[in-house]
Amino acid sequence: MKTPNETQFRMMEAWNRRDPVWVTCTVCAKEYETFYPTKSLFCSNACRMKARKNIPAKCETCGKTFLRSAHSKARYCSRACSNARIDR
Repeated sequence: MKTPNETQFRMMEAWNRRDPVWVTCTVCAKEYETFYPTKSLFCSNACRMKARKNIPAKCETCGKTFLRSAHSKARYCSRACSNARIDR
């Protein structure tokens, strides 16, 4: 039976032998190296933030289309539209 230290050592050896893979950024189409090709989508945090902001939504007050974050629950294009909705 292997001791926990032997198992950890073998796992570390396997981890250190892995090879990086070249993938293409989904936002800017730049190629970059990563050890996680199935999880990595963006070459940088800047590209990751650009991708989050590109979701169109429709303002409930004026009907204008605006961009919002994927995780945002914004319903209005501006503070003026939000206030107009509350005043009704």
